[in-house]
Amino acid sequence: MQPVNEQRTLTANERRRLAVLALLAFIATGCTSYPRLEPAPGAEQINGERVISRFDGVIVQIDTDAWQEPGEVRRYTTPLQVTVRNESERPVTLRYQDFALVRDDGTVYSALPPFEIEGTIRRREGTVVARPLLNTPRFYHRRFLVSPYYAHIYPSLTRYPGAFYHDPLFHDRYYTIWRDIDLPTEEMLERALPEGIIQPGGEVRGMVYFEPLEDAADKVRFQFDLVDGGDADAFGEVSIPLLVTR
Repeated sequence: MQPVNEQRTLTANERRRLAVLALLAFIATGCTSYPRLEPAPGAEQINGERVISRFDGVIVQIDTDAWQEPGEVRRYTTPLQVTVRNESERPVTLRYQDFALVRDDGTVYSALPPFEIEGTIRRREGTVVARPLLNTPRFYHRRFLVSPYYAHIYPSLTRYPGAFYHDPLFHDRYYTIWRDIDLPTEEMLERALPEGIIQPGGEVRGMVYFEPLEDAADKVRFQFDLVDGGDADAFGEVSIPLLVTR
């Protein structure tokens, strides 16, 4: 009879099975350890999850937990659901370059344009087209006019008829981030906020995907620069403090 304290040697199959289980446990742990955002003390909250700020008739609300899946989207981006309600008397511009997450030391995590734009821009009016959206958009909109160079993607939306400033340097710089990863997914595109003009009395709600947060970040400030859709002049800023958790 073998001594009761003698350890049995594991077979090769058993060792492989344990290695697979350890790898799966590591992956599961890693999927939940990506930085997440939550309202900072002092931020106005709704139902403990959404935070809100307002300036000159423009009300902005963000939901830090709207994207539930813990996989690649949270690994390579920082997804936030953003609602902008325009209760002012002026049209408000919605552009990715006007969104940012900003650390106290000035580090900026920019919003990532979800669609590739091909073509050229003449003066201040978009004349480019991008590939069409295959499925029905899943973002909410009311009294919203889509920018000219996104009109082909969203054929069901009304195109903004005026001049809409497009910064090709910003777009080209941040869109290229997608080329090294297998994103954005179709769901990301369907839920994304497009650029355009929010008319007085209008509202939009959808996802904005920011650059991934660095490990050193412990708090950031959500920032939306307000630009008049009529004369393209900046008239204010909406700012919301957020904590970074892991």
